[in-house]
Amino acid sequence: MSIWTQEKIEALKRLRDEGRTTAEIARALGAAFTPAMVVGKAKRLKLTKLDRNRLTAPVSVAPKPSAPISEWEARFQEAGLVALDDLGRAHCRWPCAEGRYCGRARVVGAYCLAHARRAYVRARPAARSVEKLAA
Repeated sequence: MSIWTQEKIEALKRLRDEGRTTAEIARALGAAFTPAMVVGKAKRLKLTKLDRNRLTAPVSVAPKPSAPISEWEARFQEAGLVALDDLGRAHCRWPCAEGRYCGRARVVGAYCLAHARRAYVRARPAARSVEKLAA
């Protein structure tokens, strides 16, 4: 049997609408409730988002203007960046922009040739570093 009865859920919603903190809501619900339990239940019910230890109604946020992209990303944008959902087994998995991947044909490992050159760099031979230490 769940500790969250219908009455407790209604009290949670009412106290949240009053703007109480999670600790205040937990105390009002009873000794068996913690602020973490209040936050978890509110998230599961999709009631709120946390804002400085207060449960507040979700706020719609205007999309941020896109930031200028780097020269490297601009070169690959012409080829068409691929979203994670559209990424296939044969696509390069190099992250180029927020939530977008290169998408060119894979050549080496998980990357296209250009990104493989950046990702797979040969390590220096250990003998060189030992020689430098000995000198």
